[in-house]
Parts: sequence; C-alpha cells; structure tokens
Amino acid sequence: MDEMSPLHRALDRCYEVFAFYPRPRVLDASPLRDQDILKPLVSLPLRQLDDEQIGPYAGHALTTVGGVDDYRYFLPRILHLATQAQGWPGLDPSLIGEKLKRARWLDWPADEQAAIRHLFEEAWQRALGRHPDEENAEDWLCGMAALDFGVAAALEAFDDSRTGNSALQLASIIQSSVFEPKGGKGGFWGNMSDDNRAVIRTWLLDRGAERLYRALDSISEADLWHIEQALQVLERQRG
Repeated sequence: MDEMSPLHRALDRCYEVFAFYPRPRVLDASPLRDQDILKPLVSLPLRQLDDEQIGPYAGHALTTVGGVDDYRYFLPRILHLATQAQGWPGLDPSLIGEKLKRARWLDWPADEQAAIRHLFEEAWQRALGRHPDEENAEDWLCGMAALDFGVAAALEAFDDSRTGNSALQLASIIQSSVFEPKGGKGGFWGNMSDDNRAVIRTWLLDRGAERLYRALDSISEADLWHIEQALQVLERQRG
C-alpha cells in the first residue's frame, strides 16, 4: 500500500487515536474458547500481528473473548488487515461493523468515531478502483451499512467514476443478495436494516443501469458478461 495514499493515512490515524489503550496482559475468555488463540495477541507488538494470529480473536471478540477496551486496542490492526482482504470472518468489514455496534462505538470519543468513519470511507473508495477479483467493494458497503452511516453518500461515488473497475464493482453489488427477500440466504444483506436496504435498492434501480452503460467503453471484452448479467438483474427487478 502506498504510504502516501489516503487509505494509508486513514490507517495511520486509527493507530494514532487508539494508541491510548494499553496492550492487554490477559484476555478474559469463555472456558470453551481455545486458550491458544490468546497467546500471540499478548506477546507481539500490535503492528506485527498477522491475520493468522489476530483473525481467530477478531471473530470471537466481545462475545467470548475480551472486552471493549481490548477490542479498541486491537482495532487498528484488525482494520489494517481488513484492507488486505484477509479470509478470516472477524476481518470482514461487515462483522467489524457489528462488533463496533456491540461495543457502543457511538459513545466513544469523537476522534475515535471520526477515524473509524474515515477509514471505512477511504477503504470503500480504494476498493472501487480495483477489480472485483482483487477486492470486493461490497464488503465495505455492507460495513458502512452495519454502522448506519454513509450508505447514500457512498453510492454517489459511482457518479464520480467512469472506470471499468468501478462499474464491475457496481455490477457485483447488483448481482449480490441485495435484492433477495428479507431473511433469505443473503449473508449480511439479509440482516441489514430495512432503511439501508431500501436506500441501496432504490439507488440501484434508479441509477445503476445508467452507470453501467456509461462505463461500457472502459470494460474489457473478457469482463463484459458481468455487466450484461447485472443489467439483466435490474431488468427483472423492474419487471
């Protein structure tokens, strides 16, 4: 990651504002939780923890492992690894959003809230410029929806971009579970608030096709089928 990129600066800010919290010496955990996942977390500097070490903790944090201030200490590294599209559930932006809600993050100091918001926004913007095979921007949109901020503004980013990758990311979102009935097998989309689902669905139906057509000249021939399938989904939803 470019050290001068907006996303890198947003990550640095997260490390800075959460540096107040001390590294926990021990972590309370359920007797059913494997104690081996705790050892590396308290024996290495934060920035040296990799996904294999912090991933198991990130998934169980606040439910069966550790408390709120423990999570705040580890949060910058969790967010950092989330931007690298790691495969652990606890490093998924939507689950991070759910963890933050459990931790009552809106009661945290304003600078901590601002750092988190800025990180999610910059990660979303970065993902829009990448091919979906490299990173899935949908994950960050779901994360912002979990935190109940920025969904409408995030979608406006498609107005500012004519890149092929942005259109492919839009096509991926259209073909996701966003249009499945509430409670369907839609992963995080199935648990999303009705208000956020309505905002996203309405935007996609009203403006999604226009954005896809506008970017057709930027799409490689090998990727055109993604756009075609997304347009078919929109047509069926309108029908």
